[in-house]
Amino acid sequence: LNDLLLKDNELLIHSDSITTKHNEAIKKQKELDDLYISSRKYQDISDKLNSLQNEMDFRINELDLELRNLSKNIDILDNKINQDNLLLQDKGKNLSNDRSELIELNKLNENYLDLFNKFSSEITQFKNSLVTLETSNKDHENKLTLLQEEHKTCPLCKSGLNDDSRKSIVLDLSNKIQSNNEDINEIKSKLNESEISFYNIQDKYKNTNQKSVDLNSSVNLLNNDCIRIGKEIDENKNQIIRYENLVNDTNNLYENDQKVKTNKNKILELNLFLEDLKFDQDRFNLLINEVPNFKTESEKNFLLLNQAEERIK
Repeated sequence: LNDLLLKDNELLIHSDSITTKHNEAIKKQKELDDLYISSRKYQDISDKLNSLQNEMDFRINELDLELRNLSKNIDILDNKINQDNLLLQDKGKNLSNDRSELIELNKLNENYLDLFNKFSSEITQFKNSLVTLETSNKDHENKLTLLQEEHKTCPLCKSGLNDDSRKSIVLDLSNKIQSNNEDINEIKSKLNESEISFYNIQDKYKNTNQKSVDLNSSVNLLNNDCIRIGKEIDENKNQIIRYENLVNDTNNLYENDQKVKTNKNKILELNLFLEDLKFDQDRFNLLINEVPNFKTESEKNFLLLNQAEERIK
């Protein structure tokens, strides 16, 4: 009994401390219960905040992705325009050179054509002269043939004809034939020279004319390329303007997008709720770890104290 009295008296000596700890455990348990309620509210609000933030982030990421794609497309078109401008400059230079060369070839062709016509006219004149001289010779030869026969009268003019007159006429006709033959030889030589020059000019004209045709085809192709590239550059510039307008519209969505604005307002409202809760996560974690053992120990001691107060009598 004395041992039991000693134990009970020991409890009674610490009565104030045990009671204080028991009251403190009740208070902390009440605080923990309140924090549990706040924790659930806090978690619900946090979950909603995360959901709204994720939705807003997703929408903003969509806008960012769209902006990056638009910017990438603008860069691609800028590079394409720069390349096309260099290509257009190069083709324009070639086109200018080809046009200048074509002008010179056309001038050369005109010169060859003039020479061609000149030699052609000369050849025709020489051939006509040859025909005339050969015809004249044939006529003279026919007359000589007639004069070789015995005629008392001239077979040509029907006048009286003797040996001296015959010889005189024959000599005259022979001289004319000789003179015509000299002229024929000279004309044939000139005709040969003219024909050589004619065929030479003709070959040159064919060559330069073919070059002109090829060069003209090249000029047309280059000109069409320049027109096409110019149109592509204009179209790409217009497309860049359209992309830039889309960029401006997308940038405006950052401030004016209804979903983003709605989520921002809800997030602001929920953050105010969180502030009003004044939930202390560190305090909550501390009490979760501390209260169960502290409460169990204080209730145990408080029960023993009450039993001791009853037994001690």
